[in-house]
Amino acid sequence: MKYQEIENKFDRFLIDELHYRGSIKLEIPGNYEMLDALIPYVERYYLDLMEAEDFNLSHNVFSDLKDSALNSISLEAAEELIIKKETFLEKMEMEATSSTPRGMSPDFVKLTNMSIAFKNDLSHRISGVIQSLKERIQSIESEVENKLLTITKKIALLEELGFYNLEKLSGIDSFKTKITQLITGGSYDLISRNLKNYNLPDDKKDFKYSSFQFKEESKKMISKTRSSTREK
Repeated sequence: MKYQEIENKFDRFLIDELHYRGSIKLEIPGNYEMLDALIPYVERYYLDLMEAEDFNLSHNVFSDLKDSALNSISLEAAEELIIKKETFLEKMEMEATSSTPRGMSPDFVKLTNMSIAFKNDLSHRISGVIQSLKERIQSIESEVENKLLTITKKIALLEELGFYNLEKLSGIDSFKTKITQLITGGSYDLISRNLKNYNLPDDKKDFKYSSFQFKEESKKMISKTRSSTREK
């Protein structure tokens, strides 16, 4: 079954049961008892969504990644997906979700917010995928002698080389971002947020965009490259 078909099926169930037009209304007088009764149904649909035939890596809300997809994901895609999933976890930890994340129905958001057990399970699953993605990045970086670098590390290297102090790069931040994008690839948002962090005090930095944390690694990389060049 397609992902949206499962979502629509779940929404129809919520319309029947959550608005007291189904059999549950005859058995459960209170809101909390009703939520407890809904848990088996929620879990069933949750697992169905995980197994949807068109479920793919671009989906920002849920978590499971099939091994074949994980093993073939690119360095750039893995880095971007980690940030998307970490951002979603941050939103989910809020007491209430003010906006509906893409791909998630409003009623599904409400149930996720109201059910602690469901939220914890979802958080655990997504955290597991984030860890798998990070391991995938480490695996890619160690596959070749001259390590492939994530966009985040490329920005750190350019910063350490003094690239962003060039006179021709003076001016509006969007210009620096676009030039960096031409050199490194990656999304405009990822690059922009990494560059912005360099100009913020530590208590204002967003640690998901971590280029500023690779200063020492960039120094070692430059030194090692300089030494290997001299040897040749």
